[in-house]
Order: sequence, then C-alpha cells, then structure tokens
Amino acid sequence: MTEQTAIEKVTMSEIQPLRDVLESDEVYAMFVRSAGRYAGTFVIGILNAATANPQILKCDPKTVVNAGLTAANMNLSLSPALGQGSIQPYKKSVPLEKDSRGKVTRWGEKWTAEFSPMVRGYKSLALRTKMYTHLNDFAVSKNQKVIHDQMAGVDRVEGEFDAREPITHY
Repeated sequence: MTEQTAIEKVTMSEIQPLRDVLESDEVYAMFVRSAGRYAGTFVIGILNAATANPQILKCDPKTVVNAGLTAANMNLSLSPALGQGSIQPYKKSVPLEKDSRGKVTRWGEKWTAEFSPMVRGYKSLALRTKMYTHLNDFAVSKNQKVIHDQMAGVDRVEGEFDAREPITHY
C-alpha cells in the first residue's frame, strides 16, 4: 500500500466569500490608501495565500484583511517566493455557553489570521531605516570563534566553517 500526499484544492465556492470581501469598494479603498498603485498586488497576494493554505479560509475575513493591510503598510510582499511575509491562521478556543454561575459549559473554536514577517522581510525593514548598509547572515560552527572588535564596533568570525561540526549560533 503506497501512501500518497494529497494537495488540498480550493474551489471557487470556498474562496468566493473572501474574494467578495476583498473586492468590496471599502476594503479595496483601504488597500489603495495603504499601497497606492500596488493595492491589487496585495489583494492577489491574500487570495494566493488562501489558495495555498486553505485554513486561512476558515479565519474571520476581517482578520485576513487586517493581516493583508499590515503587509501593505509595511510594504512587504506576501509572495512565498520572496519570503518577506506570510498570513498565518491560528485557532483559538472561545467560550460558547456559560451556566448560571458563569462557568463555561461549552467551548468552541475561532480561527483568526495574523501577518507574520519573515527573515527577508525583517532584513528589508532594517535596510530601509538607512542605519545599515548591508546585512549578513550565516551559521557559525563549533570550531569557529566570534570576536567582537570594540574599537570598530563590529564582530568578526575566526576559523573555517566545518559542516560536520554542530552549529552553535547564527
């Protein structure tokens, strides 16, 4: 018996409620105010994120729109290829019913979406501050030493990277 991994397909009927919200005049105007001429790019990015991760469709559409607006305000792309940001669905437990004493008798779940900056997004934001001219990221193995040069205010790494040694930090 072979095990197959199935890719969940999102149908038009499943994505249509989110699409209707995103294409409403008020919501699209918010994206225009945030992203200007790139408003459509962020709306498409949200729809692509929902297609790639069907759990986003379970989320309250307001939270999905807010996550997209946060990305637009930070000018960070939602494209997975660029790795600047993503929309993450979260499931929270919420009380549905309480008894006469206020004790919760029945719990339910509520899905919300939040924007999460990714590594390249943090780098982009840092470089935009003009406080950095470049950013390097790399792994430091156990046989390397990181030495802080107090006069210059920079760190340097001594020794050769050995892939067989464990990585101690980045």
